Amino acid sequence: MIRQGYKQTEVGVIPEDWEVKTGEQITVLVGKGASPRWQGFEYTTAGMLFVTSENVRDGYLDMSKPKYLPMAFHEKIKRSKLQKYDVLINLVGASIGRSCQVLSDLGEAITMQRLLTGKTRLSGFSGEWEVQRLGDIGHCLRGVSYRGDSDLSTYDMTHTKRLLRSNNIMDASVIQPSA
Repeated sequence: MIRQGYKQTEVGVIPEDWEVKTGEQITVLVGKGASPRWQGFEYTTAGMLFVTSENVRDGYLDMSKPKYLPMAFHEKIKRSKLQKYDVLINLVGASIGRSCQVLSDLGEAITMQRLLTGKTRLSGFSGEWEVQRLGDIGHCLRGVSYRGDSDLSTYDMTHTKRLLRSNNIMDASVIQPSA
């Protein structure tokens, strides 16, 4: 049974007021960047800012370790210029599926071939994104067992590791045991 306010579609259950559309229907340009090395270009200490899949984190663009290419590469690959509000999605490799939105003007930055650029936000979303890294609001743990009665306790926030799983989130609220 489908909850009230939702509907079944070919991609799964979605809110009633949403529509299923293809990438071509909601973007101005769907494309990919280019890999400089197979074209004979090496990274430099200055020049064109070059965004790679390594810069795309879960929900934000990390430019703490910038890479640069000669301007000659930019002249060759102008189609990959990033713009504010572009959506970047990693398409291959260990980081497949990571995505973020470009929230500031990166000047003449260009992307490599592992990134996909989109131009439209989902219905109902507007304004600037508020970016928060999970590491800033909690600890990321792997390979642990889950016990809802103790892992989400509300009484010892200093020493208890709070594990959050998808089944603890409903309608944008965290579901946890009562105190």
